[in-house]
Amino acid sequence: MTEAYPDSATELYSKVRLYCWVMTHPGNIETKAVAVWKTWGRRCNKIDFVTTKPTNLVPAVVVSVPEGYSHLTKKSVQAFNYTYHHYLNEYDWFLKVDDDTFVIAENMRYLLSKYSPSDPIYHGYLFKTLVKQGWYSGGGGYVLSREALRRLVEDGFRGSRCNFDNPAEDVSIAKCLENVGVKTADSRDQLGQERFHPLSLWTHLSGEYPNWMYPIAVHELRKGLTCCSDVSVTFHYIQPNEMYIYYYLIYHLRPHGLRNTLLPNNNGNPSNIETIKSSSPDDNAF
Repeated sequence: MTEAYPDSATELYSKVRLYCWVMTHPGNIETKAVAVWKTWGRRCNKIDFVTTKPTNLVPAVVVSVPEGYSHLTKKSVQAFNYTYHHYLNEYDWFLKVDDDTFVIAENMRYLLSKYSPSDPIYHGYLFKTLVKQGWYSGGGGYVLSREALRRLVEDGFRGSRCNFDNPAEDVSIAKCLENVGVKTADSRDQLGQERFHPLSLWTHLSGEYPNWMYPIAVHELRKGLTCCSDVSVTFHYIQPNEMYIYYYLIYHLRPHGLRNTLLPNNNGNPSNIETIKSSSPDDNAF
């Protein structure tokens, strides 16, 4: 797949409709969830925070599941069920992330604009164990096409093709998606650099990966500036104060006299990409 001159961020906002739901819990609402809501969260076409108690601080979907790691799969099942029943035909792509994940929604739409929401596919950072076609990191986020969400609920949740006895929600959902014919996709850019990141930016830059990651990562673990795509879409393990730092650096700080570039085109020259507007109506919220 060749990276070509993209549509503007404004055009893609309308063409690639992105629904985001964030896994959180009552103890994180005032810190992590609020930080997401006041920064990148408003750049989704629609965002909800899935929790177990009502709140007025963020847009919330309340599910009836006990809190705790062992219940994350059930929490995800209820969240995807809610998403299916309320938004299946209103949006094109459906992103699940944690409340300590930073998302660059414009880059997400740019990636997804190359694919059809009618195809049974999903994207994320791929691991190669436990599931035949692999599974995507829940912390790094994974995004389902409309058809993938339809199959997950109609053929998976309602049928007998999936079981959810694994508390690791990303593995359980991946197994179900595989069973209903949803395929993984190569989410890297044309230089082979990752767009989804299950760890913090510093971890990827420094190459200080945990030992458990080496045998299960599908692609080479890189460090330095080649660790991560220039059009990366997610980073994980971001603290609330860092959410505001990331947001400022990505959407506000600009080196004078330099133009944004994307990736080399077929001629080896960088393709220009429209600079994202430095402010939005909600930028003064924090």
